[in-house]
Amino acid sequence: MPIAVALAALALVRCASKLSPSYVDLVSADHPVSYWRFDERGPAQSAHDEVGHVDASLRGGVTLGAAGALAGDPDPAFAFDGSTGLVVGPDVYTFDGTRPFTVEVWIAPDAGGLPVQRICNHRFGSPHTGWRMILDETKHVVFDRWSGDVQLGAVVAAIPVGVYSHVVGRYDGAALSIYVDGELRQSAPDAHPIAPFSAPLVWAAASTGVIDFFSGRLDEAAIYDFALAPDRIARHYAAGAGK
Repeated sequence: MPIAVALAALALVRCASKLSPSYVDLVSADHPVSYWRFDERGPAQSAHDEVGHVDASLRGGVTLGAAGALAGDPDPAFAFDGSTGLVVGPDVYTFDGTRPFTVEVWIAPDAGGLPVQRICNHRFGSPHTGWRMILDETKHVVFDRWSGDVQLGAVVAAIPVGVYSHVVGRYDGAALSIYVDGELRQSAPDAHPIAPFSAPLVWAAASTGVIDFFSGRLDEAAIYDFALAPDRIARHYAAGAGK
């Protein structure tokens, strides 16, 4: 191949690469109601919401500047100690009734920690009402909805420890679904309404802030007030993983 042709081809490849949207671009284009990158460095008392609606306060054992999830992106993440660390937002995004919503986050759990660990919690009791994403005793991610101490629906997926997984919990008003690394792992019917409730939105612990602390790293947390389309979930993962 002539040198001039080879250089032109290389320039086209580089141009295409520059035009490819980043993970942040893709998430932002899908209009989450909140998007916390968890990328604060140095002294910080809150996690900034990129959308500008809901900054959340840091409490306890939260380490800033941990290794982040995104391929080719130097932005760091938050690491949680599993005993005191959490991020607390206000009482927003209840998604009561059968309102659709989506929770998206990159998760790297530690091998140890408490038997049950909350990842994202918007459930309060008693009676237990709301929704949550947790790690259960077997290190499976559970995404479920509750009303009046009754579990309305739940979906479960296995994830590895020590490395990041892209996890998405999706509710479309009639069914729950859980995706790991862009792929649907489980879905289950759930057309039951959640009663109105009040609770803080908490990452890495229960809404009380005293139990079920998460041990590991969380990064790029987003919440949507609609059911994110499966092809968009897959595209987010591919961009974040550098594929």
